[in-house]
Amino acid sequence: MGRQQRDRTLIQKVLTEKNIEEGKDIGTSGILDRNQIIRLQNLMTGLEQKLVKYSPSDRYNLGVYITWTSMWTKLAEQLYDFQESMKKNPKNYSDVGRKNFEDIAYGMSSSIKYLSNIFYFLSRSSMSIDGFAFKEILEQKSEQVYTPEYNSMLTQQKAGLLGSIKQKLVGG
Repeated sequence: MGRQQRDRTLIQKVLTEKNIEEGKDIGTSGILDRNQIIRLQNLMTGLEQKLVKYSPSDRYNLGVYITWTSMWTKLAEQLYDFQESMKKNPKNYSDVGRKNFEDIAYGMSSSIKYLSNIFYFLSRSSMSIDGFAFKEILEQKSEQVYTPEYNSMLTQQKAGLLGSIKQKLVGG
């Protein structure tokens, strides 16, 4: 079972790296279309963050950027709905209206890419002063899989002598 867990963790890391690369590719393209915006949002929300040890404030900051990007994604979807109506009835919109649409689409696309770039930067870097997020990774050069027996041994060590005696007497 330990090997399966280790293999699964390695696969998760590889998939996460591919998703980050795909997100960076989308972020460096021109004006994003509807599918690219939705894909970028899905990549961000699916990012495997349990592999890195973040502090609560780090997780909060990442959540803020996910929320902002989600809000901009919804606005962009409404914009693309409007674009579809423009294509169905082109006579209803002037050249100035089309130019305004293009400017707004560019601004929204730039905002979404900006927020996603910040999100990816924060998720890959250590956000705390002491480098808390990568402390574990830098100290451990290989994957660690702990058995239930090892975890109970750690619990006994943390409890000290009196705690382990109490555990044996009480049974838990």
